[in-house]
Amino acid sequence: MFTKKRVVVSALGAAFALILACSAWGHAAIVWAYVEGEKVYVEAFYASGKKLQNAKVVVVDSSGKSLLEGTTDNEGKFSYRPVSKVTQTVVVSAGESHVGDFELTADDLAEIKPE
Repeated sequence: MFTKKRVVVSALGAAFALILACSAWGHAAIVWAYVEGEKVYVEAFYASGKKLQNAKVVVVDSSGKSLLEGTTDNEGKFSYRPVSKVTQTVVVSAGESHVGDFELTADDLAEIKPE
């Protein structure tokens, strides 16, 4: 049988866990990438909407080999012309656990002429 004290402690524990989860989600890095013309455009931001400024960008192929590197601008944006039309993942890191990624398939890149 539940006592009032036990219910209150359980409710407080659940509320604390929810606050921690929301706080962690608020710092999650979200990465969006899309192809337009001959370039790939990347936008990176936190769940709160704040832009990932000056964050490290690494584009890797499916084996993890680095294809190129760069840095987001003050708006959390980065663009590049792919060096090949293989499936690639754009990884954006703003330090610690603030990392997000977005995968582009070879089909996504089919219309781009590689450099």
